Amino acid sequence: MKADDIEAPSAPRWDVSILAAIVAVMLVLGLGQVIFRYFFTSLVWSEEVLRYLMPWLTYIGAGVALRIGGQHLVLMSAPFSNRSPRLKLVIEILQSLIAVSLYALLAYHGTFLVIDLWDLGMSSLPGVSIGFMYAAIPVGTAYLAFITGRDVWKSIRHYRASAVNLKRG
Repeated sequence: MKADDIEAPSAPRWDVSILAAIVAVMLVLGLGQVIFRYFFTSLVWSEEVLRYLMPWLTYIGAGVALRIGGQHLVLMSAPFSNRSPRLKLVIEILQSLIAVSLYALLAYHGTFLVIDLWDLGMSSLPGVSIGFMYAAIPVGTAYLAFITGRDVWKSIRHYRASAVNLKRG
């Protein structure tokens, strides 16, 4: 494995920054809603903003979890953990193809859902379509597909590099 294959855990990432910003906004709005409800007039719009941010938090959070080491279909790989590296690579590729297929299906149908809802439904927030909330589906699942594909590519490169090192050594 090359040094550029190893990702520094402390490196700032755009997905973690977006996730942190969403959590911060949700925290401020949630606390503000409680405070305003008891001491002032209620912030009616804050609940809807919180609702709109929840799918984005979920899908970007899933991408972050997958990127930093979460595994999809972990149970499928458990019976093959003590097998040859080649068989483990084949199982990993098969699992990843299934996962990418499901992500692509969600992204495809999610895109049509967003297109249908973008002009159809407006929220109570001025100028914000309800499609914004549902846009998290195609964006998030496309991101998950990208991360899964990248991880498979890294596994194949690592397997090839280790096979070449075994032949030389």
